[in-house]
Amino acid sequence: MSAPEGTSWYQKPTVIDSPWEIRGIPESYKPGQRLQKDWFSPVVRPSFGSGFQSPRRGGNQLTLNIPSWADSGIGHTGSNKNAVDPNQQIKLYQGSTLIEDRKGQQIVVLAPQERTQYRLVNDVKRDAARWHTSVQTHTEWTFWSQYENKIENLPLLSLNYKVDTDMNGNARAGQKTELALSAFHVDNAKGVGNIEGASLQVSFDEGKTWESATLTPKGEGWVANISHPKKADSVSLKASAWDDAGNRIDQEIIKAYGLDN
Repeated sequence: MSAPEGTSWYQKPTVIDSPWEIRGIPESYKPGQRLQKDWFSPVVRPSFGSGFQSPRRGGNQLTLNIPSWADSGIGHTGSNKNAVDPNQQIKLYQGSTLIEDRKGQQIVVLAPQERTQYRLVNDVKRDAARWHTSVQTHTEWTFWSQYENKIENLPLLSLNYKVDTDMNGNARAGQKTELALSAFHVDNAKGVGNIEGASLQVSFDEGKTWESATLTPKGEGWVANISHPKKADSVSLKASAWDDAGNRIDQEIIKAYGLDN
């Protein structure tokens, strides 16, 4: 039996014991079509998509909703399901001036009418005794905004990472693996530019030291070949991307994925 024409399917899998919810995107399927979907896979980090309200502006009001626990699925977003997460801290700067500092997933502030540069800083962590990957992330967005007489999405960037791991989120220590990186803007955002470049650093000691990784253009993003030390337990990532309109993302993920010795 096939679904009626125009029917779409939406998935929202949840981990129960340590509440973590991933929100997919509405999808349609053809009769007999067989697909494989991965959920809760590395690299976990803040990312924007249709599952949550996008950061936006209407008039002089900025509404910044930052879901911070997306898995690697394209279009996926994720949250720990707490209305006010005490382990998430959001700061918003107007130029160099701090104008909001609050715990939780969302902040709402008033902004001047003229075109102004903002820096949004999001720090979030989760129980390292329960989760052995992406235990802590730090993300900064630089973006521009000005008065809008209707609601418009803001030109914030997200980073997608793709790396092959086992079911536990581990790659093999002592071997080389390919990591794919891509950048995209919030859908239908005002003030976006063309993606201009990206950079990547890796750490094998949970962010104590970092080394540059070479990014090679591939498709709509880049790939890096990362050589894993034999005795390391994890790989942390520090990545950046920017466009030619002055929008930028800088992201640090501690223990982005594990290593199996």
